Amino acid sequence: MTVFNDLGDLLRQEEGLVLTPTPDAKKTFTIGYGHQLTPKQLETIKTAQSLNPNSFTKEAAETLLRQDMIKAFADARSVVGTRLFNKLSGARQKVLTSMAFQMGKGGLTSFKETLKFIKKGDFDNAGREMLDSKWARKQTPARAKRLSKMLTEG
Repeated sequence: MTVFNDLGDLLRQEEGLVLTPTPDAKKTFTIGYGHQLTPKQLETIKTAQSLNPNSFTKEAAETLLRQDMIKAFADARSVVGTRLFNKLSGARQKVLTSMAFQMGKGGLTSFKETLKFIKKGDFDNAGREMLDSKWARKQTPARAKRLSKMLTEG
């Protein structure tokens, strides 16, 4: 599953590896490669790390990344529709899955104009629409530009 492996590489690069709970832009705590922690997970990890600072490992981060990628891939496919998603290039599937990974299914769904253009096969306008968002202007502009370029170029 090359797209899935390439997606892992992309997300590792975009998210970076963090082995301690860290608040993200929305003040949600994450660990590993951008895994969002529930309050209970946060409490458990903080307790474990108070006893052993090395208790959260790269291997644990990789396990969470795989689980999160499976969910994001399913979310992206669900938002776009399985038939269309499967026809998209691997690069475009990675873009949509990366967006679902970062923002969740609801966040990806909110890109209504982008999705409309993707469904029409108009990837130039879809890429431009991605950049017309708070996500692109304020939250993660460099990431948004890279993903917009990937979507446009396919």
